[in-house]
Amino acid sequence: MRLKTMQYFIEIACANSISQISRKYGIPQQSLSSAIASLENELDISLFTRSGTKLTLNEAGKQFYRYCVDFFADYDMLKNALHPSSQASVIPMEPIVVAAQNSIAQTMLPDWLSRLLKYHPEIHLEIKIQSYNDIINAVLWDQASIGFVLFFEKNQHMYPVLPEELKFCRLFSCRPVFWINSRNPLSQGKTVTMRTLKDYPLIKNEQADAELFKFVFIDFFKFQGTFVNAVNEQIMFRLVKENLAICPDLETPQGKFGLGYLFENQEDMVAVPLSNKESPQMTVGYITKNDVVPNDSLTYILTYLEGHE
Repeated sequence: MRLKTMQYFIEIACANSISQISRKYGIPQQSLSSAIASLENELDISLFTRSGTKLTLNEAGKQFYRYCVDFFADYDMLKNALHPSSQASVIPMEPIVVAAQNSIAQTMLPDWLSRLLKYHPEIHLEIKIQSYNDIINAVLWDQASIGFVLFFEKNQHMYPVLPEELKFCRLFSCRPVFWINSRNPLSQGKTVTMRTLKDYPLIKNEQADAELFKFVFIDFFKFQGTFVNAVNEQIMFRLVKENLAICPDLETPQGKFGLGYLFENQEDMVAVPLSNKESPQMTVGYITKNDVVPNDSLTYILTYLEGHE
């Protein structure tokens, strides 16, 4: 397996097209097609789903793509370590504006960005922390190329409702949980309900998306309890630590909590999920315009996200 063939594979995967890469590098299409066919024969597996001239990575292709970018990242690090004086200067690409809700920016984005920039250090990102509506408008009016949002889905209710010009791509789903002091009787149950929660103050994180919080607890569940505003993490921690309030959170399929760094290692705090009957599907994903024409940077980002769904 040649390094150049792996590089062509990455380029073709990002462009979803052999002809585009042929024009970009002045390489005959037949040569690139033969290289990909040879690669698939060597691996004894198909890497793309073919629809006319468009190529889309299948599951095996996504796995091989991740392997290739990991390999070249490690390969470049090795070359730089062996020849530090010969490192070529990286020319940043055109900036990509990424809009995200604060909860996603504080939890998912740091890990995602570190891995993405390891593979593509030339990408220049500008991160904007915004609310639901501001993110939607930013992507709709080309003030952001991509927006990361948390969607609420329950009984055919969905929030937010996207304009038809935008599309939503799911990354993973979360389930609602509540951080409760072990002295609180609710901490002993396997689940909680909105009815049992109403007897205890619920923390409203002032740094989170106020629009989403209002829709979930006021508009949809019509929560009858009281709320305690917390302007920072220290206040949230003390409220739960002193058994004065309960704090909402989300748990990923991998068992990670959005506020786990704050509560998880405390012996007197437990995360109790919302009952399955009431629990909505909270889905993290990203929105783009349907007719977006991605530049190289955005193409790399979208392909990276598709490979890490």
